[in-house]
Amino acid sequence: MRISIKTLFSLLIIVAISASLFAVDMQISRTVEKISSFSLTQNLDAVTAISDNNIGYFEVSNNTRDGFSVTVSSANLGKLSPSSSADGETDIPYELEVSKDSGTLGGGMVLTTDITDLTAEATILAKSGALQTSATDTLACSLHIDFSSHADQFEMAGSYSDTLTITYTDL
Repeated sequence: MRISIKTLFSLLIIVAISASLFAVDMQISRTVEKISSFSLTQNLDAVTAISDNNIGYFEVSNNTRDGFSVTVSSANLGKLSPSSSADGETDIPYELEVSKDSGTLGGGMVLTTDITDLTAEATILAKSGALQTSATDTLACSLHIDFSSHADQFEMAGSYSDTLTITYTDL
């Protein structure tokens, strides 16, 4: 079988053209808007029961890989302080309980449900590792104040108060 140079050259051009038809660039992209929202609602001004006082709730959504944190601090270091000590009033210690009501807690995030020490800022929500691995979506949590450990003091006369500061930080 004899192939002429002209035929061979034509075949090479066809092969070269065919090969270039398979070289296609494909650009793939995706854009997701950052979500970082937090709201806090106070539910109760006056504490009336020894336990299960729902004092408020918060809702958080966050889809950033570096995550977020929610902390709480107490002006009186976890105690209701009396406005006067004229009748021997003293501080009444309490604990804070956090319950998840609804929504999705993102992967890599941890919720602390029992906060027994408010002598320093305490963490309610934080990353358990380096990254949040899935989005926290409309997570709603209730905050409860509990005096069960100091029930006797709770019944004593006086006017007591404390101020809690809840802080959301997008990391």
